[in-house]
Amino acid sequence: MKNFTRHLKKYKNKTIKKGGNKNGEEIQRKGIIDNLGDKLSEAADKTGAVIINNANEVLRSDTVKQTTKEAAKDTVEVVKEITEKVNEALEDL
Repeated sequence: MKNFTRHLKKYKNKTIKKGGNKNGEEIQRKGIIDNLGDKLSEAADKTGAVIINNANEVLRSDTVKQTTKEAAKDTVEVVKEITEKVNEALEDL
């Protein structure tokens, strides 16, 4: 992608001759490059939206909700154990 971007910048404002045209009409590369950039940006936006939507569907799933609930319970148990050990250590002082 880096090379592609560098290539776009290199030719952004240069003009080219339209092949086979006797009048030598010039086409601004800038317009071509801008249009291509717009298309790439639009594709990236759509791809990002699809990815986020898919992630949201997964996060809303019952499996994720259950797993999160179980992880929270496990965390509570670990914190209780640590708290008990800290309290025991403080009593021994």
